[in-house]
Amino acid sequence: MGRWALDCTKPFSLENPHLLYSLPSSGGASEQVLMDAKHDRTTTLQDIAELEGGFVQWSQKAGQGLATIVTKIEGSRLQTWHAKHSDGTLMVEKGHYAGGSEVPWFSRCAAN
Repeated sequence: MGRWALDCTKPFSLENPHLLYSLPSSGGASEQVLMDAKHDRTTTLQDIAELEGGFVQWSQKAGQGLATIVTKIEGSRLQTWHAKHSDGTLMVEKGHYAGGSEVPWFSRCAAN
């Protein structure tokens, strides 16, 4: 839970997205992405499971289907390790986008 960012000392933007994970008392867990008005979104997380080795897996709505996400957590930072859409499209594998570049690491921000 909490706020995570590429750089916690700077406000959210396209170059510095912030992720807010919350578990409100009235409902399920959610992920809020803050970048700008065009790209901001809040998504409900489903089927959350802690996996061995510091990984957490969940499903979330993605377009017309669902995406299964595996996040790698190392201390106070996290990275999307695996992401696959229900239509079979592999978006992230072993911390790298389908195009080959590394998925950025997000750091946990002290102030949420």
